[in-house]
Amino acid sequence: MDVLKRVKEFSLEEKRDVNVYLSYNKAPELDDTGQNPFYWFDEWLLTAQKEGKIHLKPKIEKFVCTEQENGVKFIGDDDLYSDWDSIVFATGYLRSFPFLAPIIRQNYKIFMSPDPRTKHTSNISRVTGLYLHTFSIADPTLAFVGISSNANFQSFQLSAKTISDVWHKFNKLFNNPEITKDPPYYDNIWYNILPSINDQLEWSRKVLALKGNSGAFHFMYPFDVLQEYWLNDCEKLFESDFEQPLFPENTQTLYKYSVGRLKEIFLQTMNR
Repeated sequence: MDVLKRVKEFSLEEKRDVNVYLSYNKAPELDDTGQNPFYWFDEWLLTAQKEGKIHLKPKIEKFVCTEQENGVKFIGDDDLYSDWDSIVFATGYLRSFPFLAPIIRQNYKIFMSPDPRTKHTSNISRVTGLYLHTFSIADPTLAFVGISSNANFQSFQLSAKTISDVWHKFNKLFNNPEITKDPPYYDNIWYNILPSINDQLEWSRKVLALKGNSGAFHFMYPFDVLQEYWLNDCEKLFESDFEQPLFPENTQTLYKYSVGRLKEIFLQTMNR
C-alpha cells in the first residue's frame, strides 16, 4: 500500500506515467468477514487492475540477466518483462524459527500452519502451541515477543510485560522452599502462575473457532476482540498495573479514525 502511494507520487513528480506490476502470493479478493480493516485496499486494487492502472502478476519465477536479454519472468507467464526503472521488495513479515532445533519445535509443538493456497508456510501462517500468542504451552520458559500482528508496538510491550512478570513470579516461587519442584518443567510452580494446560488449550480453541487456522489467529481486530481474547488475560498475569495504560480509553474510536484516515490519504493520492 505504502509502496504504491510512493510510486504514484514519483510519477507525479516526473510528470510521466509509470507502469506498475504487482507480484503477489495470492490474488486480492473481496472480504466479507469483517475481520480485515483494509478491505478497501483490495477493492481498490481490483478496480485498478480492470482500469489498467496496476498489472497484477503471480510470484516472480526468476530474474534473467544474459548478454542477449534481461528482465523478469513470472510463474505461469512465458513472457519476459524488461526495461524496469525499479524493482521494490515489500515482503512483510514471515514468522519462522530457524534458531530452534527441530526436536525442540517437535516437543513443544511450535509449528507453522500451512498456507492453504500453497501448502507451505507464508506470512498468513499461524504459530501453534502458544498461549496468549506468547508462551509455549508445553514449557512456558520458552516465550515469544511479536507474534501478534495488530497494534504492533503495543503488542511488543504487552508480550514483553507479561513475560517479564510471569518469569519473575517463577523465579520467586522457585526460591520458595515450600513449593515442590518437579523437573523438568517444574509443574507445581507453573500451576501457581499460569492457568491449567486445559484452560490454555481452551483459550486456543476459542480463538481458533473465532479467527481460523491461519495468520488471522494472531490478528486481534477489532479492539474488543483484542481486549477480550488477549489484553484481559495478560493483565491477570501482571504483578502490578501499568503506570501508563497500553491503550487509551477511546481506542475503539481512534482505531476507526486512523484506518479511515489512512484510506482517505491513500485514495486521494492514487486518484490524482
